[in-house]
Amino acid sequence: MATQDAFQEQIDHLQGQINVLVQQVEGLSKRVGSVGAEPVPAPQSLSGASDNIRVDHDLKPIPSGSGSIWSWVGKSSLLPRVAAVCFILVVALL
Repeated sequence: MATQDAFQEQIDHLQGQINVLVQQVEGLSKRVGSVGAEPVPAPQSLSGASDNIRVDHDLKPIPSGSGSIWSWVGKSSLLPRVAAVCFILVVALL
C-alpha cells in the first residue's frame, strides 16, 4: 500500500511539473507572438551552400619534409611560448 501511495505522489508531482512547463511554453509563445517574430524555417537542402564557399588560391604551400615544420616552430620561438601557456593552464587547473 505504501508503494502505491509513493507512486501516486510521484505521478502527482510529475503532473504538476508538466503543468508548470506547459504554462511556461504558453507564456513564451505569447512573448514571441507579441514581438512579431516568426520561427525561422529549417533549410530544406544545402545545395546552395557550395555557392558561398570561397577558395583562396594565393596560399603558400607548407614546406615538405618531416622535420621542416618542427624546425620552423623551434626557430620562431612559437614553441616555447605555447609550452609556457600550456604550463600556466595546467597549474591553473590544479
